[in-house]
Amino acid sequence: MALALHNRLVQSFGYLDSDIKLLRQMEVMTHFSYLKPLHGVQLIDKTAGSHIHDSVRFTLPFEQVDSLPVSNNAPIWQLSDQGERYTTEINLYSHLNNYSLNINCEGSGTFVFDSQHMQVSWQEGGTSYEHYIQSTAIACWLELQGVPCIHANAMCHNNDAFLFIAPSRTGKSTLTTHLLSYGFQMMTDDMAALHHIQQGRYEIYPSWPKIRLWPDSVTNLIGTKLDDANSVSKDNNTSQANQQSTHVGLHVIEQKNVHAKFAKQELELDVEQGKVWRESSAPLKAIYFLERSDDIEETCNIVQLSASKAMILLLQNSMLADAYINLGLEVQRLQWFAVLLGKIKMYKIIYKNGLQHLPEVSEQIKQHSSTL
Repeated sequence: MALALHNRLVQSFGYLDSDIKLLRQMEVMTHFSYLKPLHGVQLIDKTAGSHIHDSVRFTLPFEQVDSLPVSNNAPIWQLSDQGERYTTEINLYSHLNNYSLNINCEGSGTFVFDSQHMQVSWQEGGTSYEHYIQSTAIACWLELQGVPCIHANAMCHNNDAFLFIAPSRTGKSTLTTHLLSYGFQMMTDDMAALHHIQQGRYEIYPSWPKIRLWPDSVTNLIGTKLDDANSVSKDNNTSQANQQSTHVGLHVIEQKNVHAKFAKQELELDVEQGKVWRESSAPLKAIYFLERSDDIEETCNIVQLSASKAMILLLQNSMLADAYINLGLEVQRLQWFAVLLGKIKMYKIIYKNGLQHLPEVSEQIKQHSSTL
């Protein structure tokens, strides 16, 4: 395995042996995920000699430090999310020259960033900071660079990107994962950054190759289910995971619970197998809003939304809730979305609840996206 990993690193990132020795010394680099571009941002770790990829818009120097100053200010934005067995508290602070983002969940720590640099100080134990940088922290940074971030999954079909928006826990990731069997490729899970490249053109960049699914969806789509307290690593279970990943062609490097007390599972994908992950950017073609229902006769119905309804849905599905207001971006955000909706159409997909309906729903989405 070590030789195979060595060869993959050299082929994928162009590292020399001396670089790889440095990487192996870094605990946070277990799967080398944060060296890959993230929503168009390349995190630069000068200690590790990060390789610059072609498919990025921004580079962001990044480092982990032992401690960061504690803010004495009142937070400009707060978010609390409580489940049956967990509580997440997020506080964003504004300072004279930078911002700090404090997270207290199954993992706890602080990100400090300005337009040109990001640092993190993270407590040992619990969920690693990588889980939080790939969504909340990078969303804060991108919003301040003029790139709005929404709560959506991005898929690629025929070299175009399509966004799928839905409220949390309503089956968004289950449906988009099922689309892999219909010629789609994954680009992002849970968040999409809307990069306005030029007039009328919006580009979607991939995130790290990870998806999050509830246990029943894992069983249905991939064919394996983990105990809540255990994880399956590539060292011991690669052949088993790959043999079971036949439903949608996923090859899993690692599978584990998102949080120790949270049943949803995170799957890190092997992008060299199965061709289910798009590693380069793609132009945004359309946006879909998903709505499951038990009260419709047809299995699936796709209708175009008016610009006003689409605007409301985009605002409601901000990745950072209403943080953009306290960041002073409210007017700018309205302007962003008004311009976007003048070029990009948004549709509502109303479909029957139940995993048994996914094949027909997926086929209709494929047909509809192919006509745009």
